[in-house]
Amino acid sequence: NAAIADGMANLILVGACLTFLLLGNGLAEEKRSQASKYLRIFMALIITFFAMLLLQYIFLGNSYSAGRMVIMIMFLSTLLSYIVYRHKKSLVDADRIVAADREKYDHEWALFINTEGTSDQLKKLEALVDKCKENLKEPRTLQACERLRFASERASTTKPRQFIGDLAVLFAQAAALNPHFQSCVKGWASGVSGAHPKAISIKRKDRAIEKTFRTYSGDSSWLIDLVRSAITFETIEGLLETLDRIKNEKCVATLQIKNRLGTEYESNESAGYRNVSISLIVVDDITTKRDLDAHVCELQLCLAAIENIKNNEGHRRYVKWRDTLAL
Repeated sequence: NAAIADGMANLILVGACLTFLLLGNGLAEEKRSQASKYLRIFMALIITFFAMLLLQYIFLGNSYSAGRMVIMIMFLSTLLSYIVYRHKKSLVDADRIVAADREKYDHEWALFINTEGTSDQLKKLEALVDKCKENLKEPRTLQACERLRFASERASTTKPRQFIGDLAVLFAQAAALNPHFQSCVKGWASGVSGAHPKAISIKRKDRAIEKTFRTYSGDSSWLIDLVRSAITFETIEGLLETLDRIKNEKCVATLQIKNRLGTEYESNESAGYRNVSISLIVVDDITTKRDLDAHVCELQLCLAAIENIKNNEGHRRYVKWRDTLAL
């Protein structure tokens, strides 16, 4: 009977391990920040489980109780089930918060893409986005990009990040760079029909700290939007013209573009909201002299049809959605 009980316990152990692996793999298909958080919890549970088995074997030897093993498995499985339940519930709750706003955005987007000629313009946008990283023309621009590439390699990623990881230094850089960056953005939009640049202050410190620890595990070098600005366009043609200007700027290096106006983009990832978000650096005489040439900034290119839906109440719901998902 003892051998049968031990055999059953071992089978349950194997089943529990497979369950951990399958659930972890399923969560890995979701957003990276969320998946990594829960995968770490799963790994901690597995390590705890095997540590308990090892201690039991050390102190009890071959006389360990199969019943105790089953109890441990049941406890850890229940805890895991609760964690997964809470995660899924947070996704459902977050979706409900922004459901009405997302429906408005999606409705306006459907009207926009069904306008004659829009499909061709969106294809041009996708082609232009692909070409935007080909604008590294000056040696000092290449040098700044090389510094940032080194910073990304240290973190084993290809995504852009700041060269410096000290939050206080980053905020000092942001305060020094922001006026010049807003001036550059105004120049890129100058003369473009229906383009409305909007100067934005640097990111709030409380939000930066929150994002650092909530999303980036305390690594502030991932904060690449402390300095940010936006341009709203009445037409897609104006957006294309401005993006082409930025691409051809010798002093600008485009590091990353998130094209949320792409036809394949899933708007659920941003609560229905759409724009083109660019991570870039400005490498000119002013930024080089002040050692700000490797500070990554964010520029958002927006469509008026989408921006007109935004309001204060909708933004509060967006913040609640973001907090629910711990973004």
